[in-house]
Amino acid sequence: MDSETIGTTSVNGGSLSGTQPVLNHDVLIAIMSVSCRDTVAKLMRTCWTLYRAGAKFILANNVIHIADGSKPDNGLPVSKFCRFLSAQGGRRLPYLHYLHIGHQQPLDFVFIALLADASQLRALSLQDTEDLLASYPPLIRVISQELPSLRYLCFREAGEQASEVLRQMHTPLETLDVDFDRDEVPAGPWGPVGYYWHPTVLCANFADSLQSLNFTNLAQNEPAGTDTVYPKVHTLLLEDDTPLARPYIRSFPNVKTLHVYSTREEWHSSLHNADMAFLSAHRQRNIDNQLSRGTWPTLEVFTGNVIGLFMLGLACHVRRLVFKPVEPWTLQLLRPAMDSVRPEYLELWFRLEDLVEQLAREDAGENTGPPRVLSFLGAASLKQLELRISVWKADFDEDVSHPMATIRNALHSVSQLTSLRIGLYPSPTLGPRDLPNTDLDGDDEDSEESGRSTPSAHDGTPPLPARAESSLMAFDPESYARDIAAEVPSLQSVQIAVEGPCHGYVWIACLDRFARSEANVRCQKRTYAHYTNGIFQWL
Repeated sequence: MDSETIGTTSVNGGSLSGTQPVLNHDVLIAIMSVSCRDTVAKLMRTCWTLYRAGAKFILANNVIHIADGSKPDNGLPVSKFCRFLSAQGGRRLPYLHYLHIGHQQPLDFVFIALLADASQLRALSLQDTEDLLASYPPLIRVISQELPSLRYLCFREAGEQASEVLRQMHTPLETLDVDFDRDEVPAGPWGPVGYYWHPTVLCANFADSLQSLNFTNLAQNEPAGTDTVYPKVHTLLLEDDTPLARPYIRSFPNVKTLHVYSTREEWHSSLHNADMAFLSAHRQRNIDNQLSRGTWPTLEVFTGNVIGLFMLGLACHVRRLVFKPVEPWTLQLLRPAMDSVRPEYLELWFRLEDLVEQLAREDAGENTGPPRVLSFLGAASLKQLELRISVWKADFDEDVSHPMATIRNALHSVSQLTSLRIGLYPSPTLGPRDLPNTDLDGDDEDSEESGRSTPSAHDGTPPLPARAESSLMAFDPESYARDIAAEVPSLQSVQIAVEGPCHGYVWIACLDRFARSEANVRCQKRTYAHYTNGIFQWL
């Protein structure tokens, strides 16, 4: 038997190492079916029965990541993976279901031959797509013609070679995710991305099966004469500088979830007259096309960024709008977009510093009315609002009380909301800032001159909390919820949440109003032990 190694499994010369199992094989196989890859690999070393059964669980239950193996958990080198896959006379190949080929990974033709025989491969992801396909041309044929079970395909850093795969492919894909590398896209008569690069053209061979489509790094013009319709596509995600709605409405008429991100948001920090003129003209072009040729009849959710929604000029009802994160300076474009799509639910995620900066700009401009950045609150259709404000470590000097008071004051003139959720979510790294410079002896010249005593790193005095942390500690969600409830009679439910990672608590104030009864506010303080890997561990 050939020597093979994957994870911690080792079989050499037909002998197995490890302690023989004492449990029934059926029990051990059941355990293997729900175990991690390393545990399965260790069990495979114990006896031939588990050795033969274990490969199925390693391959079928995991995304196999092919990489150079230079770092722990970085993936498997190609040579090791090929030895494992070709063992047992190739009987392991049907168990390979999910495969990712990592960054700058050199392949070999043995691997490509094995891939061609992976008859049950359902998901394939390539990182350096263009380089891989250019270096190993047989991959184009294998991916496009010899993987009939493939349902999910992801290309990163794609270009002409990846587009050729899609043009040749007849596999009934269900999900396609393509991230183009702009440097790989040739110029043509249709601009930087030509007719043959448009999603409505590239995916025509599997139009009947496709359900979800994600294309990023586009700069599209409208492809003429494209009549292909994708009847099952319900989710469409696009990153496009200047999105044109008409080609997508025509080809994807049954979309329910639409994500459009315009990279123009990254080019500016505010709106100028020239920018606004261009954005408005493009928006009007999209609106005119929809009014004359029709729009989406089934659209339910829009995500992405505000400029993408504004430029798209949707002329249909969209029940839910979600923007995370959002640049506050773009929110002045949100109200006209909302008046067109008439959403009932709006969710916004933004960073405290960005919101404070935008409000300061408006204050400097002597704006005496409600902040333009919050003008979306007056949309007549809006019933449910969720605001998530993140407080990062870089926001040490910001005070949460000012933006929260501004939001509260803006809500006073709102009469249509029925549900409101506001959350302040500090980063887990937010905490007391470093003390001012003190010398190693604990003598601070500035402190002595001013007569103040500065805490020393050596005297056991706890460091002073940052301004952001202090204002979070002082914020009272219960009184905030009561104030809003008193001013907005239409509200039936309110939730104000403040998380304080450094002090181990979350304050949640919830308001419920039933019929004509008085508002009932309850406040709950939850304590958690620690924050690990982005997950709060509650006590």
